[in-house]
Amino acid sequence: MKLRIDFKESARKEMQLAACWYEAQRKGLGKRFSNGVNNQLRQIFSNPVQWGEIADGVRESPIPGFGSYTIIYEIHDDHIYVLSVFHTSRER
Repeated sequence: MKLRIDFKESARKEMQLAACWYEAQRKGLGKRFSNGVNNQLRQIFSNPVQWGEIADGVRESPIPGFGSYTIIYEIHDDHIYVLSVFHTSRER
């Protein structure tokens, strides 16, 4: 069975809102953020256990170039489930 990446709906919305916020700060920065998320998702996909657990079965992977953001995810048998695209200044 091929591994896939699924998003919790709230994680997808977080990602979109962050991209919009960055775009409002500077033209093109929202696209750069989205690309950074997608690049990091590819890294997670290629080696899901590379990043450490922060809770039982829950891992986080920082988004390079956007140090305030991290991807929170779980690994399941046939998919990676993205729980949040998380701004680290928020409470977990």
